Amino acid sequence: MIRSRICNVFVHRAIGLAMALAMLAAVGCSSQVVKVPVNPYVDPDVNRRVMKRVAVLPFVVPEQLHFDQGGEAVSIQATNLFIAELAEEGLYDLVDPELVRAALKNHFPNPRDWIFQGSPREATRIAREVGADGVVFGVITNYIHGNLSDSRFEVEISAIEVAGVVTVWRVKEVLIGRGGKKLINETPESVPPSELAEVAAKDAADQVRRIHEAGGPINVVSMSYRQKWGYGLIAGGALSTAAALYYYNRSEEAYRRYKDSDNDKDIDRYRDQVEVNDQAWQVFGLLGLSGLGAGTYLVLTDQTMKTADIADNEPRFAIAPTLIEWTPGVLLSWRF
Repeated sequence: MIRSRICNVFVHRAIGLAMALAMLAAVGCSSQVVKVPVNPYVDPDVNRRVMKRVAVLPFVVPEQLHFDQGGEAVSIQATNLFIAELAEEGLYDLVDPELVRAALKNHFPNPRDWIFQGSPREATRIAREVGADGVVFGVITNYIHGNLSDSRFEVEISAIEVAGVVTVWRVKEVLIGRGGKKLINETPESVPPSELAEVAAKDAADQVRRIHEAGGPINVVSMSYRQKWGYGLIAGGALSTAAALYYYNRSEEAYRRYKDSDNDKDIDRYRDQVEVNDQAWQVFGLLGLSGLGAGTYLVLTDQTMKTADIADNEPRFAIAPTLIEWTPGVLLSWRF
């Protein structure tokens, strides 16, 4: 009885998890972040370049992308995120941003002017003033905030060695925020550029880490978070399915012994084993099917590789599974 009650509680929790996986699949049809793979440029002598102390300057926004004075906020956000991620990687001794800001004041009446007028030559000069071996110079090359259309954020970040004025590496992040909707009657909403900038900063810093670990060029492979979740759920679903088969075989073996028993003690013992194993394989089977189904759905509906431009007048549809209201109950075996 005690084991049966424990299994019943386990069943309730497992069903709740399965329903959560179904909800994940339903939400999975909403907006997506698509990363366009772009291999970085890397100097063959990247590990020989003297760049221990590095200054990171605010990312520049070209004149055609001022977008109603919003460029400054986007530049500051993307730059701060990249500095934080680069500091966490521990690859360089980063110059205090306050020192960088003070140096910018020596060249521009208003430091914010740098965001719209900065150049690699001036970046190198400022790096020398703050005593840096290298300077990180970034340019936001594309910024589109769409709703019915896709959002885009593109940034190109270069590291320049001050002594030789040599580009050590240059990474480019191209991110697209695909529009989607949770329900058929909802208006599609694309991922805002602010979220794209956050992903770009993290991915760019990760590329820099990989460049230093490899000591040269690396290949960028597009693997969206949606795909990672999908493959993770598929792997978990496969393990749960394997566990379900294991407990099913144990249940079958206990049931054969139950039928062959010739005394009350063995009959009760094997019947309990059958009930426990039946409940176990049903629970793991449910989790396995849920994981496999939700994971397959996420992978098949991922748009990572669909990076071609889509005409604004081309309709887009998001497919969402219908969720049926269902009150979880206790799974009962059919043998007794």
